[in-house]
Amino acid sequence: MVCTFLFMLSKIQIHQACFAHIKERLTNMTEQMRQFQLASNEDTKSSMGDKYETSREMINLEKEKVAGQLNEMSKLKATLDGIDPTKVFEKAQLGSLIETNHGLIYISVGLGQLKVGGENIIIISAVSPLGQLLLNKKQGEKVSFGPRNYELVTIQ
Repeated sequence: MVCTFLFMLSKIQIHQACFAHIKERLTNMTEQMRQFQLASNEDTKSSMGDKYETSREMINLEKEKVAGQLNEMSKLKATLDGIDPTKVFEKAQLGSLIETNHGLIYISVGLGQLKVGGENIIIISAVSPLGQLLLNKKQGEKVSFGPRNYELVTIQ
């Protein structure tokens, strides 16, 4: 039972690390938006109208890009909000932490690789190609993804 508790603690730590990563990115993007707004406000129209319009349009394009990224990060945060990291699963699904022969995989949101407690954890969404292969698999089952064969050692 101690092993499960430690594994659960790791799952909670991984979940919190995902939140911290998203929060940091949201903070950075919000600051970028603020900087774009300041630049836009400070950009005064000169006798060179075309230069002004081009500069303003570039700022607007960058603002739109960052606004889209902010929206996506907000969606990821909402998905994480809906996951209970203390819940234990018998099959791989959203919120599962899976120990494989190639390392730990947390099915939550697509963040890629995060280092948590000195370990590299792969954070994937349930709709990613690997996530789709893992869904509903049980301990001991195997899936092939590209050149790798993943054996599901444990699922929490």
